[in-house]
Amino acid sequence: MGGHRTEADDGASEAEDDETTDQLFQCLDIPEADREVLENERVDVDSDDFDLDDATASSSIGVFPSDQYAAAVFAPFHSPNFEDCFRELTEEEFAKGLESEGEEVPGLEINDISIEPLDFDDRGDDSAAYRLSISATVSDIDFEAHSDFIAFRVGRSLVSLELSNVDAPFDADLAEELADIVEERAGGI
Repeated sequence: MGGHRTEADDGASEAEDDETTDQLFQCLDIPEADREVLENERVDVDSDDFDLDDATASSSIGVFPSDQYAAAVFAPFHSPNFEDCFRELTEEEFAKGLESEGEEVPGLEINDISIEPLDFDDRGDDSAAYRLSISATVSDIDFEAHSDFIAFRVGRSLVSLELSNVDAPFDADLAEELADIVEERAGGI
């Protein structure tokens, strides 16, 4: 069982991430002026992705001018609309992803997309964790994909950790271990 690393995304993917973030902020009714400030007053550091069989792990750290600034940016994770907005955005992104890759998957049927809070140890000064699950059928074969999104604030740094796996959620012990590593790195910024 070997793993491999892939380079962190380049500018093209960064533009897509910014568009996705903007759509989420719109859904959460964050005023445009606030969105511009929140999106532009940071320095981002993205990890390389790590793949092991059907599992993938990646992380990102955004560093803001102050602790208070980072706390304001983190606040939308606790919005009562966050789960609905995230689910809606995920459905759109999933459909766009298939279209942009030119993949026509005959017999693909999305059975369910769910997002729910994830039971995960509290981290840093503030944290939130969600599990996104997609169940689908292709040519009478059922499968599931799971992505755990763990976000936390350490001082003026915001950390996001995305852990994905097919057919079963990401290993919980490994997720905690990876979060420990990223939290330690964020604390040193």
